[in-house]
Amino acid sequence: MKICNVKFIFSGKSSDGAYDVEVENGKISNVVSSSGLNEEPLYLTLPYIDIHTHGAVGHDVSELTDEALTAVGNFMLKNGNGAYFPTFVATPLLELDKQFEKFRKLKPDGGATILGVHIEGPFISPSKKGAQPIANISVKFSDGDKAFFKKNADVLKIVTFCPMTENAVGLAKTLKENGIKLQAGHTDAIDDQIEECEKFGLNCATHLYCASSGFKRINGKIDKHLGLNEYALLDDGFFAEVIADNVHISKNLFKFIYKAKGYKKIILISDSLAPAGAPLGDYILGENVPIYTDGTAAYLKDGTALAGSTATVAKCVANVVSYGVPVEEAVYMATEAQRNYLDMPVFPLEIGSEASFNVVDCKGNLVGVYSKGVKIL
Repeated sequence: MKICNVKFIFSGKSSDGAYDVEVENGKISNVVSSSGLNEEPLYLTLPYIDIHTHGAVGHDVSELTDEALTAVGNFMLKNGNGAYFPTFVATPLLELDKQFEKFRKLKPDGGATILGVHIEGPFISPSKKGAQPIANISVKFSDGDKAFFKKNADVLKIVTFCPMTENAVGLAKTLKENGIKLQAGHTDAIDDQIEECEKFGLNCATHLYCASSGFKRINGKIDKHLGLNEYALLDDGFFAEVIADNVHISKNLFKFIYKAKGYKKIILISDSLAPAGAPLGDYILGENVPIYTDGTAAYLKDGTALAGSTATVAKCVANVVSYGVPVEEAVYMATEAQRNYLDMPVFPLEIGSEASFNVVDCKGNLVGVYSKGVKIL
């Protein structure tokens, strides 16, 4: 197999020349200078990673069946994601414990690799719940909750929580002790509370500018405090999830985030729900939250809030390129930013590398997907 006239994208830059890439036995076997001098080259990228997705093609990940995760995983891979994190809405810990027991027994057939589970809540703010079921929200972390995180650290890798939760520092400590990534989201927390949790590993904002706090005065006092939106942009150590689907985040808002944050700390996510890649109509988020899609995004059935997106990370890459972001930097937000946040090694594609990569055009559109030497798209 040969992929002709491509530039390699790595570390936010593209190679000077274009190359023909040969693939054999699931690996890149040879790389030679391309003879396609008069053609616009394509770009070869690392596989994308979606750290925040609730489902696709009519399935919510909380269905916890081989059929559901196989369908979602195949959709993820076809859309350029080599790996992803099934993401659960706010759910009581006792119920999550049961769900994780089911999760461990599942054996989805192919598709993108599951790197672990991401949960939003249950320790989030009722006032910033978005589409999260309010009955499942917990506003206090107790010592008795610690055992859940220790037991399930084998599958639970990311937790979104509100730093305003009672004993949020205790929660942050518990997550750090068990090697679980901490993200602030669905929160009305202020800078002081965020900073306390940052001491114990909090370093990412969940879907920035979506159900996240802005600056405000506290208790009628004159002093203003930063919210999560401003804190994440100010702090160079913070990563920020961004749903660049043209609905959750508009063009100008993304350009503002990009200018303030820089591309290396922006993590493009889909936050996709079951309607992604599925017909228009009614669906369920989690186990019992009615939602619908009109083709632009997913909304609560009662129309009171956005519920999530129907986009893909690949579509977000193309969107931000259309805003004027260089394709190399847009690709970074879908590949290396995630890996750096997750403390994963990042290696360039070269001779001997596994032949798992994406091919995109100059506008950031996904035009090819390869997994272990097999052409998927």
